[in-house]
Amino acid sequence: MALSDRKYKILFDCDSIAKSWIVLACRRLGLGAPDLASVRDLPTVRDLSAWGNLLEQIQDRCWRFRTRQGESMLLACEVQSRSDYLIMMRLVAYASGTVVALDRAEHFSSRRPPPLPCLLLVYTGAQAWVPPGLDVLTGWRAGGPESPFPFLYMDILHDDFRAWGLPRALELMVQAEGTRTPTELLAGGFLEGVASLPDPHAVRALVDFMKTTMMGWAAQSVHDRAILNALHLDLETVTTPEELAMAAREYQRGYYAVKEEGRREGRREGRQEGSRQTKVDLMVDMLLPVTGADFEEELRTLLGDEVLVSRLDVNTVVDLRIRYGTNPPALRQAVRSQLGNPGRTV
Repeated sequence: MALSDRKYKILFDCDSIAKSWIVLACRRLGLGAPDLASVRDLPTVRDLSAWGNLLEQIQDRCWRFRTRQGESMLLACEVQSRSDYLIMMRLVAYASGTVVALDRAEHFSSRRPPPLPCLLLVYTGAQAWVPPGLDVLTGWRAGGPESPFPFLYMDILHDDFRAWGLPRALELMVQAEGTRTPTELLAGGFLEGVASLPDPHAVRALVDFMKTTMMGWAAQSVHDRAILNALHLDLETVTTPEELAMAAREYQRGYYAVKEEGRREGRREGRQEGSRQTKVDLMVDMLLPVTGADFEEELRTLLGDEVLVSRLDVNTVVDLRIRYGTNPPALRQAVRSQLGNPGRTV
């Protein structure tokens, strides 16, 4: 199973987060308020013998529910990590096949109409993408790009969701998808947001979602693979926001250790002054994202003293960032104190 499929299966298997998807779809598609007590999982298309092997892939999840007005709905959800030219055709096939399968048991008619199929496509690819509409796929004979069924598209990494009114769990999901470094994870408020959720199952699901995202960081570079392989904490054992924070700190230490080692290898034949300047540059790179760029001049002045620069190392800087990462003025003052200049205040 692909990494993205594993991640979203974690969310779909959590009842409260599954209902968050349904609430979002109903709101965005103007379907009315859903009756969340009526939500039921439906079999996927692969379970339909009538289709045989025609459809090689299936929708990741399909839910059936009623609105508070009594209207019957089904929501077919598909997650894509890469572009798929025929995705709209596939989604229509999924929805149609599911309704046909339901008809075998329920015998729909004008008096007993089938549920309204609704489509949700979640795209997680690195490159922005808009799926071709049915007008394109049918050589412009369909008359318009719209799906015959209500359709909601989410480009997780590129859409601006600030005006969407996302349920809190889905806000945290979007944040997790956009998190690319342990520093962002520790300082971005994700861990605090997850810990504040009232449903412990949602907390666990989002922790698992985030740690699976962290495993995906290894694909970013050889250094990231080396860091993950060297972690003292097994990510598979992480189950709480607190344990996830510990794993992020371990990853952060590994990140800066690998970065410093790379710099050291690159300067083996350099002069002593070049070596000292490289260390200064590393310390500045590690601190400025939190302290703010306007601290750079003062920091470089302090680090310009050979005795003072020896008082900072990677572990010390990481410890200071962990302790004061959400309080830039306090971090600045802690750095000044570490470098022997505690008298100046912000």
